[in-house]
Amino acid sequence: MAEVIGILRAEATYGERETLRYLKNNLPKEFTVYVETPIHKSRDLKYPDFTILTNYGVIVLEVKDWIQIEKATPHHVIVRTRSNQPRQENNPVDTARKYAINLSNQINLKRKGDLPGEAIPWSYAAVLPNLPSSVITQLQKVWGDEFVLGRSHLENPDILLSRLKNLFPTERMRPLSREEIDHVRAVIYPIVEIFTEDQRSFVLDEQQEKIVAEPIRVEEPQKAHRPSKQEEQARQEALFEQLLETTADEELPQEGKRLVQNFAIRLVRGFSGSGKTLVMIQRAKFLAAQYPDWKIGVFTYNKALQQMLERSFQGTSIKPLTFDALCRSITRVDDSQKIEFQEWLKENRSSVPSTAELKPNELESEINWLREMGIDRLETYLKIERRGIGRDLRLNKEQRKQIFQIYHSYQQYLQTNNRWDWHEAHRLALQKLENGLANIEPYDAVLIDEAQDWAPLWLKVIQAVLKPDGLLFLADDPSQSIYRYFSWKEKGIAVVGRTRWLRVPYRNTFEIYQAAYRLIEDYEEIQQSLAEEGEQVTPLVNPQTMRHGQRPLLRKCRGAVDEINFIVETIQTLRSRGLRDDQIGILFRFKDDVEKLKPRLKGLNVQISTIHAFKGLEMEAVFIPALQRTFDFVENDPQKQAKEAQERRLFYMGMSRARNYLYLSYMNELPAVFQDLQKRGLVDFVS
Repeated sequence: MAEVIGILRAEATYGERETLRYLKNNLPKEFTVYVETPIHKSRDLKYPDFTILTNYGVIVLEVKDWIQIEKATPHHVIVRTRSNQPRQENNPVDTARKYAINLSNQINLKRKGDLPGEAIPWSYAAVLPNLPSSVITQLQKVWGDEFVLGRSHLENPDILLSRLKNLFPTERMRPLSREEIDHVRAVIYPIVEIFTEDQRSFVLDEQQEKIVAEPIRVEEPQKAHRPSKQEEQARQEALFEQLLETTADEELPQEGKRLVQNFAIRLVRGFSGSGKTLVMIQRAKFLAAQYPDWKIGVFTYNKALQQMLERSFQGTSIKPLTFDALCRSITRVDDSQKIEFQEWLKENRSSVPSTAELKPNELESEINWLREMGIDRLETYLKIERRGIGRDLRLNKEQRKQIFQIYHSYQQYLQTNNRWDWHEAHRLALQKLENGLANIEPYDAVLIDEAQDWAPLWLKVIQAVLKPDGLLFLADDPSQSIYRYFSWKEKGIAVVGRTRWLRVPYRNTFEIYQAAYRLIEDYEEIQQSLAEEGEQVTPLVNPQTMRHGQRPLLRKCRGAVDEINFIVETIQTLRSRGLRDDQIGILFRFKDDVEKLKPRLKGLNVQISTIHAFKGLEMEAVFIPALQRTFDFVENDPQKQAKEAQERRLFYMGMSRARNYLYLSYMNELPAVFQDLQKRGLVDFVS
């Protein structure tokens, strides 16, 4: 079955719909059928019915729905109209040929700078699915045997494939390279070509393209029914009898046409570096081009990623926001009234119930979980299964009552004193939206990046700012859930049957991704989350197709000064290889390490950040120092397994930020997780 990109317009003819059905079902999966994609000529735009990209060339098809012909010449044809009057039309083979020439010229024009070499083969044909075979035979004599296709040529997969190959002279037949196919795809569908800030370009793969260009509305598939010869003959006779009842432009009634409701939800899941963010960006641009009157929102979790997205949407009407910025625009909270939970707890510790099993930060985490889940009733909290707190830590009924009492007291304090914190701003935003007090125009489409870290309450806010028939596009990677983990069921979003996976990690070299993925590959708790909703999916890590480079370097340092010298000297080496400072990042597990290092790197404009803050971004080269401070868990901690899962996710995410160079360093003792990488030969160790 061929891939189909695009969708037929609502008024498409019966013949066009039948032709597309045959092309989709009877061509091999290596072929892509593009529907009514524009071809530029001077200031004009032309829309050929179908463009087929094969593994040996590109073909343009012009479909005509004619059901009776009086006369055909090399350049014209006389067809019967609704009023039974003759009407002259252009030869559709000529029309297809002109479209194909224009497309070939565009391909060659782009090819001069990008891909010199032998011209890419092209051809064309006219398709007339409603005419009897006897008429098709007569037209072939006038317009060329190979350039006229009828229903009998479409119905049989072998015949169809043979007819398409016969459109090309034998001497021009050759297999196209991967680069040539991508080159043609970028001409036919420019949305798939991405230009980076340094003017490099690359083309989305076919799965990414399919997601970007997915139609908002699709035809509901009809029940399979293969007509008998008698039924087919009766259908043909009925077509001719309808001659006087057809519309002026020869369109036949659409048989069994029924549109299903909008794709309300699409979840795109992918592993690190698989292009989720790029697909989301191009999807937003595609929607903006298709529906210029739409209000489109793009939201993410952290500020650094929002700033990157902002650069990607320059020149468009799309203005990416963080979720926090959206909530603040709705609530208009007073910054002077902000408070932190720990500050309140410290002042009120003597008056709140004792929870000896939970440390203050664990208590805050549990209360924040309640708020993010949108739980405001004790009965609900007592019944609900608490996920992600650690397998050996189970809060009994009495403990939950105590926690909820603290939670309730804190909420009362906030409301009584008109105070707020980060989580309260989200609740206030939802409250305003639900009560009709928010002055915000609803969105036609909302796209969310890094959705695995979004809480149920956040998505309730998003649903409240989205039109009832709007489009929700989510991009996530459960293996990178570094803040919290909520299943999509807990989030209240039905994603079963609405999920697409991106499995190829393009960002990293094989060596870097192999080392990074090792951190989560066999860890049971992480793999369970990857198998959510019954899906057990692994990345396609293929050494034959992925880029290769040096293995990550693991450096044991004698002390802090030695580690800083190692980083500075390596940056100088990278500079000599042509890397700019803005292509190099230094990522720490803890924020205090960031503040300590910044003064010592004067003269270097590399980015220094926590791993958390660098989520969703990438660099050519990445340093992750101070590994000795990581994976430091108390053995009898009941949350050890959950904490280790979070730490593994975090370092998988951090290591996979590196495109070509990854440097790990530590002092004293190396955590066992990284010792495993060394033992397996996945890193080069130096001391």
